[in-house]
Amino acid sequence: MTSDELRGFIAAKPFRPFEVALENGDRHRVAHPEWIRTTPSWVLLELEDGGFVVFEAGDVTSVRVLGRSGGKKKV
Repeated sequence: MTSDELRGFIAAKPFRPFEVALENGDRHRVAHPEWIRTTPSWVLLELEDGGFVVFEAGDVTSVRVLGRSGGKKKV
């Protein structure tokens, strides 16, 4: 996935929380657009526990938009 594609999820109006899945199997929830920043190739994501992760945008294998009822929709 590219940073531009991720920015589409971040800028969505209204914002819908989403989860990113990485090549290494990690999954991270993005509950607020303020929690994620992108550069042309890198992503900085603040975690719910106050920590953060940095990864390459190309490491994102999928994005799941979190549904209103708690379900997930793979995009």
